[in-house]
Amino acid sequence: MGVCLTLFLAPQVAVAQDLPDDDAAADSSGDEAPPKRHKQNKRDFKIKGRLFALSELSHRRETVVAVDGGLVTQNRDALDLSLQSARIGAEYRSPLRWLSAELELELAKKPRVKDAYLEAGKRFFAKAGQFKLPSSSFELDSPWTLPLARRGLVHDLMTDWLDIAGRRPGLAVGYKQKGGLKPRLTLGVFQGTTLKQVVPGDRDVTLIDHASVQAQTYAARGELTLFGVTLGAWYEQRVGSTEVAKFRHFATFGLDLQVDERFQHSALRAWLDGSAGQSLYVNVDKPGRDPHPWFAAGRALVGYRFGGTALGEPYVEPFGFFAIMDPDTEVVSDFVSEAALGVGAGFWDRARITLQGETTRAQRNFPTGFLDNQEPDHQSLLLQAGARF
Repeated sequence: MGVCLTLFLAPQVAVAQDLPDDDAAADSSGDEAPPKRHKQNKRDFKIKGRLFALSELSHRRETVVAVDGGLVTQNRDALDLSLQSARIGAEYRSPLRWLSAELELELAKKPRVKDAYLEAGKRFFAKAGQFKLPSSSFELDSPWTLPLARRGLVHDLMTDWLDIAGRRPGLAVGYKQKGGLKPRLTLGVFQGTTLKQVVPGDRDVTLIDHASVQAQTYAARGELTLFGVTLGAWYEQRVGSTEVAKFRHFATFGLDLQVDERFQHSALRAWLDGSAGQSLYVNVDKPGRDPHPWFAAGRALVGYRFGGTALGEPYVEPFGFFAIMDPDTEVVSDFVSEAALGVGAGFWDRARITLQGETTRAQRNFPTGFLDNQEPDHQSLLLQAGARF
């Protein structure tokens, strides 16, 4: 059972105060009063925060070191309580209305910078700093936006083990329009990463220092909105690494669809995506051992919300999620799949509690390089609570 508490500290702070009238501003020497300054909007600077806590009751298989030093696979039942996320951030819009900045820090576990960037322009824009690569809408949306308690195993395999999407230092330029089909195009270049270390179930990477131009990840995304449905396509020529201080480029692309349709007293939300690309991992028993096989993956998340059509309004939202991944399209019986059912309830965009059951399963030829030989199979019951302001 999991409890996730999210506090989003977002008091909106005025960065300028009303100045006195011209007459009151004149000094006793009789000089003319200085002209009034432009008064900034109270929303020009705001602080925001979020705190998530999670409780998980799980049953899984894991590989551990036995007393004699050998590896043993065994079943384990566990109840884990964790601080899932604790975010604090600030947004600033300068008096130059086309210039803005954002900073967001993650304080849970090891403190680190999540977002830190400047953005200039309105219709045509440029963005520089650290931020998310233009990729699938499922990855671009905040965990607060998604009804899920967590993005799932396929997400972990793609972002943590295949180096797809995520946040990197980079530069992006693009075009966006609010009217009509709401077209948006983003092109970006991002600093690549190389393997740092691998521990059971986890993989760490580090930025490539003093890198040549060949050490960058290039990414692009375009989207259109038609009849309330946003259609997107994206591509990454990404840097991936399976050896410390070494890297290579791998092609990746995807299509996605997003729906957010509001009715009088309810709303329908959905995310669907499909992606494919070159993989870093090969099954040890594969004949020929193609060093860079192709993977394919698909995800679907659908939720229907009763209530919650206005900020802070009570709501209940049942949802379902399914994802599948083929790590190597030339190998049989190597699929990994996951499914989740849950319900969220609370006060829309302010506080929520999510109860979610999930299960994952991998077939016998699933590459052992993923998860550092850890078994991906598990069943979990999650309880998450969150709030933000």
